[in-house]
Amino acid sequence: AKSIHSIQSTGGFIQVEIMMRAVALFIAVFLVGACDAFNPSSTTTTTAVRSSLTCLSAAVTAKTRPKLNKATGEWEKAEGDDGEYPYGAFGTLLRHGPSPFVSRVTNPAQYEQFVLSYMDGANVDRAEATGNIDAKMNNELDWMYQKMEEKKGRPKVDYTALKKKDAFLTITWAVFILPTVYYVVDKTISEVMSH
Repeated sequence: AKSIHSIQSTGGFIQVEIMMRAVALFIAVFLVGACDAFNPSSTTTTTAVRSSLTCLSAAVTAKTRPKLNKATGEWEKAEGDDGEYPYGAFGTLLRHGPSPFVSRVTNPAQYEQFVLSYMDGANVDRAEATGNIDAKMNNELDWMYQKMEEKKGRPKVDYTALKKKDAFLTITWAVFILPTVYYVVDKTISEVMSH
């Protein structure tokens, strides 16, 4: 019984160590990716992408308007569309949370189809379409409400803008709350299973 107790104590220590390493890994990823979230891609030089970070972008032009390939049923970007998003996947996480982030990372082809479809349907550029798709994936009902309000004359929301409050909340959830919830649930299950 004495050796089992020492193994359980060591197991708890290992779990805490694993959780601390996961938090440290997240912080490292945050620090490395933070530049991508706050700035446009360094390879992007188009004025539309740069201006979309500070104000709402202009309508899509004939050179950048995506086309629906009737044979495949998929959207294809135009020759004038550089295919660059206004921010990376980590920027999506900071701006709109885990749902659009997971979709963007796990199924980039489908995500691109959503963006191209929105570009064509709403007659907007890639930056504005990306922000709207992220916002819609995060909370579709709020996004739809905002779009209805815009039709009534309310100002447009710039979904590409990084709000410090949203970034802070995302980081707080990822670094503190979720690991704590995981630890409490894991500890509770371990206690229940041991009795």
